[in-house]
Amino acid sequence: MSGSTSRMPPKRRAGSKRWDCARIVARDDFAVLELRGGTHVVVRESEPRPAPGAVAPFDLMVDDIDAAHRDYAAKGLSPSPVRRGRIHDSFDLPGPSGWTFTVNSSHASGKPV
Repeated sequence: MSGSTSRMPPKRRAGSKRWDCARIVARDDFAVLELRGGTHVVVRESEPRPAPGAVAPFDLMVDDIDAAHRDYAAKGLSPSPVRRGRIHDSFDLPGPSGWTFTVNSSHASGKPV
């Protein structure tokens, strides 16, 4: 299962439409799923539950990190400076509840979902 990419079967959730996704990475404590349109969902285990004020246990992804940073700054949301990374560029954004959210640049895999 480690590092595998596979199509997951469609799921149903009460009150929602059918959805499916591609598994980009799957490990015991970490997974990256790709939804339609290239949206990635990063899932990590977290025990115990983080306290408010801590970094949120999930990341957000945007197509244009610099445009998102400018937009959030213009709205007065106080994003941190953009960090340039090997895989993703990212910045942190303080949330209204005191949580800090990491916003990453996207790199859709191009795999069918």
